[in-house]
This record gives sequence, structure tokens and C-alpha cells, in this order.
Amino acid sequence: MIYYSGFSPKQLIPNNILFPNAVPFWLKHNSEDSKNVIVICVHGHGATTYESLPIAKEIFKIGIDVVGMILPAHGIKDIKQAQKAMGKVKMHDWLNAIRTEIKKAHEFYDHVFIYGQSMGGAIGLVMAAENQVEACAVTSPAIKLPKMAGIITFLLGWLNINVSVDLENEEIFNEVYAFRNMKDTKQLVKLAKITRKILFKIRCPTLVCHSHNDQLIDPSVPILIQKRVKGPVKINWYDKSGHCMPLDVQGKQIGSDIADFFKKQTE
Repeated sequence: MIYYSGFSPKQLIPNNILFPNAVPFWLKHNSEDSKNVIVICVHGHGATTYESLPIAKEIFKIGIDVVGMILPAHGIKDIKQAQKAMGKVKMHDWLNAIRTEIKKAHEFYDHVFIYGQSMGGAIGLVMAAENQVEACAVTSPAIKLPKMAGIITFLLGWLNINVSVDLENEEIFNEVYAFRNMKDTKQLVKLAKITRKILFKIRCPTLVCHSHNDQLIDPSVPILIQKRVKGPVKINWYDKSGHCMPLDVQGKQIGSDIADFFKKQTE
């Protein structure tokens, strides 16, 4: 399934079918200023690069290049096309897209790190477990979903149906789908389960950013990661924020702390 790479020339990105802020990016310094390191930034479920870009900009400020892509079946502004795509997408489509992006990154850089928000965090942890990256930072990693999500997908996950989501009362604007597809949600639950199973394979430095006030991903997740991961794990708490950490009130501080984490990996 198609994804939109941050390394693709802009003229190849079909902006006419994507959300206004669904723009893949590649922020790079002049070659003499480059640290020969890049961070791949991965947005969350149903979202776009609008969600990952704030963190990317903070990383870029400290001299590290960043790239962000649009995951398969994401960012499509026509709701019928979006629902059709989300009804067909598989977990491995998301993982293979990131594997491809990492391979492209290695064409330009010797060192590749990864940052992910929510589902993007789960994907980042999988890449770390596969030893595809040298460092990993995540915010609100979706590796342990609410029990209701598991129950609903167990009962309805085989049905290609869509449930509307009310975004009108959200305090924070995020460019996301206003629906949930049952088949797609089942893939998210599957990804979370697989990620938990392979955490023990991670040996690279890992930063986990979370909030005790996250209403979607349980605050026990960072401790679970710390217990199972074999490499060094640092946990940062940002309790003024909710689930969508990059866009919440502490987003700038979170981005700065993530940037500092990656900078230390280059020293």
C-alpha cells in the first residue's frame, strides 16, 4: 500500500488528495553543519505529519536532520476514499513503510534514529527491536490500548464498518480522521500486542515521554517498557499534557527534551 516518503520530491506528492497539513518533510542542514544523523518522525493513528512536525522542528534546531512521512491509508481528505483505504490497510503496511524509509535514510546518513507519537511510538519500538535504528524516542506509545478496544475489535474487527468520532469538542486541534474503521482498529490492537512481545529485543537507548493524565494510553506503559527493554530507558513525565503530546501545552518542552536526548546519542 502506498505511503508518502519524506525523501520524495515535492512535485511527486499529490497534495490535491491529501489534507492541507499532510505534507511529508525533509529538513536538512548544509552538509558542513550536518552531524550525519537523521531522525525519522512517525505520526499517530489516523493523523498526519501535522502531529509529528513540532517535535521534528525542535530536533532540527539542535543540528540534527529530520524526515517525516505519511503512513499508508493516512492523510486522505476525501472521507470515502479514506474509509476505503483504512478498511484495507494492514499492520505490516505501516511497518514496511517505515522499513523502506529507514533504508532510504541510510542512502544519505550513517546514523538513523526514530521518534514516534502514539501508534508511531509503537512502530518506532518495533524498529528498535529489529535493530533498524540506533536510538528511539516515543510519546504516548500505543502498545497497551484500552480494554474496550480489544473487546470491540474481537467482536467487530472483521467488519468493514466505520464509526464517527466527534472532534468538535477537542481542546487541541489535530489533523485526524473523524472516524474509526473496525478492521483498521483491529490492526492497531494487533500492532500493540506484537510490540509488547518484542520489547525485550530492544538494546538501543530509548526515551519514553508520557503523561499520567493520558486518557487513551495507560500510565503503566512506560514502566512496562523499562522493565522489558534490555537497553537503557529514560522516562519523562509531562502531566500537564494529555495523549496528543506534541500539540499539547508542553509540546515545545517535550520536543526540546527529545532533541537533547538525540543530541547526547551523537556525542
